[in-house]
Amino acid sequence: MLFDRARGVTLRPMIAGVSADNQISINLHQAFGFAEVAHFKEVGYKFGRWLDLKFFELLLNSTKNTI
Repeated sequence: MLFDRARGVTLRPMIAGVSADNQISINLHQAFGFAEVAHFKEVGYKFGRWLDLKFFELLLNSTKNTI
């Protein structure tokens, strides 16, 4: 699994960038323990509209996480 490989090379944070309107992806990341750390407004343009971008963080090798 990706989490195990990241821990194996002693990575500390995993960062995910997700379109703010993609609730399914947001729910998935939160289910794995990611926490929202930033929300940037109208930073991406796709399919004729501006999109917000959220960043999520998961600290690996931390006693606070169980993944």
